[in-house]
Amino acid sequence: MPSATHIKNWPSNIQPNEWPAETLEYMDADLLTDCVFPLRKISGIPMTPSSLAAAHVRHDKSGSRHSTKEKTRLADATDLQISTISRMIGLMNYAEKVPAIGGIGIYFDTNTPLVHIDKRPNRLVWLCYTENGKRVYLYRESNPIKFYIKLGELLNGLA
Repeated sequence: MPSATHIKNWPSNIQPNEWPAETLEYMDADLLTDCVFPLRKISGIPMTPSSLAAAHVRHDKSGSRHSTKEKTRLADATDLQISTISRMIGLMNYAEKVPAIGGIGIYFDTNTPLVHIDKRPNRLVWLCYTENGKRVYLYRESNPIKFYIKLGELLNGLA
């Protein structure tokens, strides 16, 4: 599998210089061509790759989809910043329509609303938020009712 630096035809609405330096060489090209490019096209929602290199590539041994396992694999996850919570929720919904996207995380605890997407083989959708000073991950596939109740609470708290 080639890295994203091998992509020859970038769409006009997204360019390689949007990612932090030295990340694309460690990212799976299919993540961009099969996930990010179609997501940006079908959603029409402006999104910006996070300016933090670790939001795309981590050269550690963790189980994260961002991990290169000490440069032995290509990362197949990316984090995209969205201007508003409303657009973040919209992007989550569009991401579910892109078959190659396996993981979809929406983050309420970052400076800018953020959507994580990755190429895991099975669909997993989660919320990330802070509760009692601790970061919490709530997975829809583990408890869909609790997921949607919490999502409603988080959105209601913004009104």
